[in-house]
Amino acid sequence: MAKKFIVPTVAAIMMVVIAIMGVNIYKGHIPFNYKLYVNARDFLREYYLEENTVRGAYYQNPDYTGGEGQYKFYQDKTSPKTITTIITDEESFNQIFKENYLDISFDKEMVILHVFASSDPANEYKITKMTLDNEDVLRIDYKLKLTDKKGGAMPGAICFLVKMKKTDVKAVEFVEER
Repeated sequence: MAKKFIVPTVAAIMMVVIAIMGVNIYKGHIPFNYKLYVNARDFLREYYLEENTVRGAYYQNPDYTGGEGQYKFYQDKTSPKTITTIITDEESFNQIFKENYLDISFDKEMVILHVFASSDPANEYKITKMTLDNEDVLRIDYKLKLTDKKGGAMPGAICFLVKMKKTDVKAVEFVEER
């Protein structure tokens, strides 16, 4: 008689355990359909890059003539640490990006541009988690995905472009995992 209760009880316990594990696995799932472009810098208009510098990155000195005491590059020490722009219409997109860069349907999609300084421009990054809170703030966690490429260069501006389904976000917060 006891065997009749043991099998269904064990099966029920296993189902609960599997359900709990499934919920925990889903919490790490990224529910947004997105595509990350890490090297979007080449597709930005020059004036946008000149007007949107980030602290810590090195830039060419526009006054450099090769004279004594001059430096070809300077490190930005006054700009914001990062710049994040939410782009939801074609007009704004065309002001920032060169023509024919990305096929996007702005009635269903949007893009988020994130600029920050990094000394690992040769390596790749990946998004590890995306969450949307009650305040309509999208949090995007990302981390450096080490490769065979040599890094450790002079810090430069890295430009992420995230193409995703259009949502009603009011702000985006990028958080680098270490």
